[in-house]
Amino acid sequence: MENNKEYYTPEIDELFVGYEYEVIMEGNPKTWVKMIVDSPRLDYLLNVKNFANGSVEYSIPECIRTKYLDKQDIEQQGWEFNLLGKDDWFKGQIHKDTPYEELHYPFELWFRLDKYWLGFYKAIHKIVILEKGDFPNGQTIRFNGLCKSKNELSKLMKDYLNIKTK
Repeated sequence: MENNKEYYTPEIDELFVGYEYEVIMEGNPKTWVKMIVDSPRLDYLLNVKNFANGSVEYSIPECIRTKYLDKQDIEQQGWEFNLLGKDDWFKGQIHKDTPYEELHYPFELWFRLDKYWLGFYKAIHKIVILEKGDFPNGQTIRFNGLCKSKNELSKLMKDYLNIKTK
């Protein structure tokens, strides 16, 4: 499969009902078609390898891909781009040879949704979500970690943080 920095092959544990992905369709030319997981049974998506000892191994074929999270995906979840900032939320986790680009370290993109702020480091697929308010330090860290796709952001907002999308 192609080596593309905008897409990746997801792991089985990333998939859930409602998960958006693309699958390549044979033809001339081959085209990527958007799909959504519509059943908790994932066997229709998986490669199955049976071993002589009776064990079974499942994997996702490389003809399935997911787009990495980007600025547009965040905005589609209702977040409003606010500023390009410099803050060391993930200091030390970025390879020193990472080339400078607007969307890469040492800058992150900051978005706002109601009382929440989201800092996005595209180069390492990490986000931080802060809840601003009248706290001793004025903010509470609600999430700080890996978020590779809009699927994960949507699930995180809905199931973990209970943040309503617009």
